[in-house]
Amino acid sequence: MADDQEPDRTGVAILDAALRVLVDFGVKRATVEQVAKYASVSHMTVYRRWPAKNELLLTAVMTEFRRLFTDVYEEASQLDSFDDKVVCGFTGILWCVRSHPLMARELATEPEVVLPFLTTAAGPSIDMAIAFGAENMRRAAKADGLTIADPVALAEVLVRIAHSLLLAPHSGPALQSKAEVAEYARRYILPITRSAAVPA
Repeated sequence: MADDQEPDRTGVAILDAALRVLVDFGVKRATVEQVAKYASVSHMTVYRRWPAKNELLLTAVMTEFRRLFTDVYEEASQLDSFDDKVVCGFTGILWCVRSHPLMARELATEPEVVLPFLTTAAGPSIDMAIAFGAENMRRAAKADGLTIADPVALAEVLVRIAHSLLLAPHSGPALQSKAEVAEYARRYILPITRSAAVPA
């Protein structure tokens, strides 16, 4: 299935099933047959849409990330100030990804499998995070009478910081709760974004 093609109802069910299989069994033990069983379809129905298992699993993960990002930025958009939107967005993304059942499972049981997706093969997810971040910071700034000259560059800085915190959670600040992540964002992330936002 092409990346820019929206899945139909059956495709959505297959992607949801693939994510549940990943959470239940992990990447190594996940099979197309399990996905088909969870989705209540035949394995040939799965193969017609995603001929390769890895393509199916990657699409399922990227779809889940996209859903998480959308939910977080929707929550942030309801807040009044640019500052609060930035803190909410950074905190929500970092905490949702770190505490997601799939991430927790893979890092605990199959780190050698998941780490490449966070490092050498992380390009697609990082690009998506940057695109989401840039667009939503641009909107947040505009709503507060501000403008950001290069929202993509700013988003990349914030995504790289979040990425490093995900990869090495024990080498920096503890950030053991969502409240601690929010405090970190307000103290260190907000000044970065504020320095890039000027009156429109």
